[in-house]
Amino acid sequence: MGPLMLPDLTVLIADPSVYCRRVLRDMMAQSGIKRVFEASDGAEALSGVAEALPDLMIIDADIPFINGVEVTRMLRADRSRPIWSTPVMLMVARPHRRMIEEALAAEVDDVLCKPMAPRNVWSHVGRLVDMGRVKPAGALMQRPAEQNGRMTERVAPAPAA
Repeated sequence: MGPLMLPDLTVLIADPSVYCRRVLRDMMAQSGIKRVFEASDGAEALSGVAEALPDLMIIDADIPFINGVEVTRMLRADRSRPIWSTPVMLMVARPHRRMIEEALAAEVDDVLCKPMAPRNVWSHVGRLVDMGRVKPAGALMQRPAEQNGRMTERVAPAPAA
């Protein structure tokens, strides 16, 4: 699966690795996403959420200070804030049963194993879109269409004036 075209999406990426953040930012840019906020630790992620009001959060499980599961738990704790329901994809380098159970208990929406292939990232994002969990305000979502065995981009009609 290639990237979805989600130009109006706002994404928060929280990972201690500059390289990993850059790879994910580049993947997001391929789908037309222009608003990408980055954080290198859990505290920055929590403060970035207030500023960015993201449509999707991609958070590393092992970010410093406050890990990804705790960040998610804290976001889900206050249901009066609009950000509580924002989908969270948790990136895990070494998945194990206990971590997955903790992530599910914290209401993580999806778990993505590292290293991340672009095809897997877009598969997981596509699943969240299909479930209605990722829905940027006013976004034109375009899925690549397969035509004669080749992937082509579906073009959405221009809105009426």
